[in-house]
Amino acid sequence: IITLLTDIRKTLTIASKEMLTSEETCDVLGISLSYLHHLMADGEITYYQRKAGAKVYFSKDDIYKFMRQGEHSSSADMDIINNTIQFLKTNQL
Repeated sequence: IITLLTDIRKTLTIASKEMLTSEETCDVLGISLSYLHHLMADGEITYYQRKAGAKVYFSKDDIYKFMRQGEHSSSADMDIINNTIQFLKTNQL
């Protein structure tokens, strides 16, 4: 139960933000931090950084766009992605 409550709290925290940290973005996308860095280096995902070496942030809208551009996703995967996007959009705190 504690794990479930922790996951719910994390989801609600993410839902309440417009900009997400790298770790939160990895949670939403279900990817590792190293893969996120790969996506950033290849220009596949938009990120925001005030200056070199500063903390990196991601707009939820940019994350949604990235999630929707998956060319090889199955219909079931897309349903999960769209449901997650809808949940995050409608559960703003």
